[in-house]
Amino acid sequence: MLQQITESLYQDFLADLTAAGREIVPLADLKATEGWANVDFTPSSPDAPYTKSYKIISDRIMNFYAPADLPLWWDHGNPLGDKGPFALNNWKMMTAVSADLDAVVLVPSFLINFAELNSSGNKRGLFAGYGSGRSSTGAKANLGLMGRFTQMSALHAKNKVAGDLINVPLKEDVFVGDYGAEIITLDERDNNNATRAGLMGLAQMSGSQGLFAAAGPARSEQTLAVHTNPADFYRYSLAAMRGVNDAFIAVIQLNAPK
Repeated sequence: MLQQITESLYQDFLADLTAAGREIVPLADLKATEGWANVDFTPSSPDAPYTKSYKIISDRIMNFYAPADLPLWWDHGNPLGDKGPFALNNWKMMTAVSADLDAVVLVPSFLINFAELNSSGNKRGLFAGYGSGRSSTGAKANLGLMGRFTQMSALHAKNKVAGDLINVPLKEDVFVGDYGAEIITLDERDNNNATRAGLMGLAQMSGSQGLFAAAGPARSEQTLAVHTNPADFYRYSLAAMRGVNDAFIAVIQLNAPK
């Protein structure tokens, strides 16, 4: 289903480009270029998509999909990709592709959330991480697109050595609301037990930071799942990403075709 969403979104983007008066280079011409032949593609398929664990984004595991006609590839330095900041090959190869075809290379990217996660942060007590420190987290079954990582890159080069590259990202997360889903708790754990409580009591009476450290910070963990009708997810997520497609096209239309 996620691959079907990708294919539909890709065709939608091509149709919007055509409607905006842009000429689309045939895939055969693209794939015949020397630059394309030397792109370092990332192995990925509908059955075994490229997967990335990224702790900065709420410790999530993400799967990535590309249209069947266009293999997955990453630019250097993208934290979601498999290329480091000094792996410049793909940027150089796409520069060559742009120069050979006298065309702009457009790379729209979408990162969609199954749920909206939020946190109140951690308010610490007398000793950092211990004592009265409290934090709260929550999850809502809101489908949305992540800012910064949902973006369009555009590359244009007049020669194979250098070109102009710009990234146009969403500035912030955009949530489209409830899509008939519910949050289910699969597992829940915490360490706020009698042993820790006893150590905390002794620490408070004695003022010993060592006993605070021995008690450790209170921790609780939950494993959550989003349960929904697949048809609802398909419809809502595709509509949300098509809205971003419209925004990408609006940016393109700021400049007349040449």
